Amino acid sequence: MRNKNGTHESDVGMAADTERAIERLLKLAGPRPDVPEERAARVRAAVQTRWQESVAEHKAAKKKARFERWRVPAMGLAAAVVLTVAAVLGVQTLRAPVDVATVQQIAGTVSLDTNGGLYGGRVLVAGSLLRTGTDGGARLALASGHTLFVARESVLELVGPERLELVAGAVYLESADRESRSVTVWTPFGRASDVGTRFEVRLLDQSMRVRVRDGSVELGEDRFFGAEVRVADAGEELMLDKAGRFERATMDDETDHWAWFSSLREPFELEGSTLAGFLDWISRDNDWQLRYTGGDVQRFARQNLLHGELEDLEGEAALDAILSTVGLDWRLDEGVLTIGPLQRQRVRR
Repeated sequence: MRNKNGTHESDVGMAADTERAIERLLKLAGPRPDVPEERAARVRAAVQTRWQESVAEHKAAKKKARFERWRVPAMGLAAAVVLTVAAVLGVQTLRAPVDVATVQQIAGTVSLDTNGGLYGGRVLVAGSLLRTGTDGGARLALASGHTLFVARESVLELVGPERLELVAGAVYLESADRESRSVTVWTPFGRASDVGTRFEVRLLDQSMRVRVRDGSVELGEDRFFGAEVRVADAGEELMLDKAGRFERATMDDETDHWAWFSSLREPFELEGSTLAGFLDWISRDNDWQLRYTGGDVQRFARQNLLHGELEDLEGEAALDAILSTVGLDWRLDEGVLTIGPLQRQRVRR
């Protein structure tokens, strides 16, 4: 039979019986013991931690949603930047290396910190690092028009056509003429720049030294812009130490300061050369000043062609051998070489 709520009266009676049974069981069990404070603290801590994690997850979800809205445009911009940088780097990478020097002669142990061997005629590019051993030496033709001699036990970097960095040892530079581009030799102590000259740069224990054969050289510190610069002229040597102190002296005339690279010199090609060309070469090689006794002698020297080879002849012996075949004579007086008609007796002072 159903009551007015549509529920069987038997179902209502069963529910009432169940409630009374549960009530009796609770009375029999008695009150629950209190939860220990330690356990309650652990529960509270766990609930608080989970609540904090939930809040953090909610914030992260909101941030991610905002990022997603901007991700595609941002990725496009980043890609454009990458392509631009790649294009610039690509241009630099594809740029041809700069030729700095050509190897003319090597002696003893000489090495290059790049792939490939070192041989006469090889072109060296910017960034090449040259090392010479205890028996080594090299002669290079620089793109600037200079001839460069590298001494033994030297380390030299060819930074560019007009910049060399001497790490150890010594170098000697000859400019072809005063129209040649200036070359600067940098060292840990300072820098030396030529002004149409021939000069040596050598690293010592606590300083650098510049010796000038002819012309002049500017020597300055490398510590800051606008540092003091001194000029060394022919026959002078100028030293610069790490404290920035300069010391000037006159070179000893009795000492051959340039003997160390004589074996690296390019031999003079006598065949087909003019007599004037030979006299210019031997005067320059021995630091002599060349003069002619008259215009007719100078014109003869310019027009007369020579034949044969010098072989091992040098200095005065070479002068004797060549001038005797063309009817001329020479006189050497305090560094001045005078060429004139054949005389009965040669004067040398």
